[in-house]
Amino acid sequence: YILSHPLDTLQLCVRSLVELGDHYVKTLVGGTLSYFNTSKDLNIAWTFVAALYLLLALAWLSPGQIVLPGRAKALCLFSALVCCGLAVVGCISWTPTYYTVIYGFQGRYLLPVLPLLLSVRPKRLTLTADCSYGLVYAAVLVGLGALLNVFLAVVAR
Repeated sequence: YILSHPLDTLQLCVRSLVELGDHYVKTLVGGTLSYFNTSKDLNIAWTFVAALYLLLALAWLSPGQIVLPGRAKALCLFSALVCCGLAVVGCISWTPTYYTVIYGFQGRYLLPVLPLLLSVRPKRLTLTADCSYGLVYAAVLVGLGALLNVFLAVVAR
């Protein structure tokens, strides 16, 4: 069906990205990270998601990392895109034809290719100071906060 109906498949992918894009981003770092995720007034889960992505970006920009040559970067990027494409095609093949979005796809399926994507960094895009100790401490604090929210979810039930 995928090969014989390429326009329908493309519409399915675009519709899934538009309607479920926030779900894919959340599930990349753990999905529902708190009991307060269901509250409309206070959405703490997105705070932890944003903090984790900020820490990941700072770790990506920290100096002292090995910079890959151009050909290796291109190979990493190509490999990552192929793996992401295979994950999407796998979920599309399990999606019934009457569904309007891709069935069962989650951001965690993209986690194995995250190191490949993070290895592709321009040389000039680097922080000036080394902040590795601060990043470790901040990651521990964010992890403890997420753990506390999970604990609150268990206690609330």
